[in-house]
Amino acid sequence: MKDPSWPSPWPPNREVGSTKKPPFRFPLPIDDRRATDRHACVLDTNVLVSGLLNPDANPGRVVDLFLAGEVTLLVDDRILAEYRAVLPKPKFGFDTSSVSDLLDLIEAEGVRVTAQPLGIAVPDARDLPFVEVAVEGEAEAIVTGHARHFRESKRFSVRVETPAEFVRRWPQRRRTPNR
Repeated sequence: MKDPSWPSPWPPNREVGSTKKPPFRFPLPIDDRRATDRHACVLDTNVLVSGLLNPDANPGRVVDLFLAGEVTLLVDDRILAEYRAVLPKPKFGFDTSSVSDLLDLIEAEGVRVTAQPLGIAVPDARDLPFVEVAVEGEAEAIVTGHARHFRESKRFSVRVETPAEFVRRWPQRRRTPNR
């Protein structure tokens, strides 16, 4: 059972075992989300998908933190394009209008970073934008389910964390403003 004090965009009466994904509830007011001391991270697409599929698991908690305005996502056009290509896929069963709303929110509330090429090799070339944005935007972490894809980012002092590691360290982060 999820901690009731944890910020969540999900309706409280969601049926257990239901395959239909609930619509997202965005916290209001949006103006309060522009705090300067929020923690910045880069969210790998697999965490975003897992968070929406499993809102009570650690990836869902990471998504909750963004939706609650506690975490700032660093993005660029390449990352946004990947999110827009992956999330609407029918295999996930997400409500298309909810996905569109979420993506619009990420575009509006995420911090756009113009990343410089790093000239490094990563196991999956599609992961390179995430590393470049994290380095240029001075992200606190790249949150991913595939940490092995991001080994090179350690050269640039970028922390790579699984959703479980990110959530476990969250109470400590909350007491210490980002950089």
